[in-house]
Amino acid sequence: MGNKFGHVEIRCRNLERAKEFYGSLFGWQFTDFPEHRFSVIDTGSETSGDLQEVKEGKPVGVTAFIYVDTIHDWLGKIEAQGGKTIMGRTAIPGYGWWALFADPDGNVLALYEEPPHLGQMA
Repeated sequence: MGNKFGHVEIRCRNLERAKEFYGSLFGWQFTDFPEHRFSVIDTGSETSGDLQEVKEGKPVGVTAFIYVDTIHDWLGKIEAQGGKTIMGRTAIPGYGWWALFADPDGNVLALYEEPPHLGQMA
C-alpha cells in the first residue's frame, strides 16, 4: 500500500464559527489550543485534522498532508516527476517536519515526516 493521507488542515477566518459549522454538521469534536488559534479535529476515524484560524490577508483553504518516511527523498521524487517544492522541510517542534509541494497542475499538498520515536501514524 502507498503513502497515506494522514492529516487535513482547514484554514478559516473565524475559529468558533468553523467549529460550530463542522461540529453541528458532522458531529466532530475539538481540542482547542487558543494561544495558537488552532483546534484539533476528532472525527472518530484514524485520519486527523485541524482548524487553523488565519488573519485577513492570509489564504484560507484546505491542505492535505501525506505521510512519508523522509521528506528530502520525496521532494526529489516529486521534482523528478515534474512537481515543484514550495516550502522545504520545516520543523514542527515536538511533532516532526512538514513541507509543501505543487503537482504539475499546480495543486499544493503537504508532506509530513514523523520523528522516529513516534513511528509511522495511520
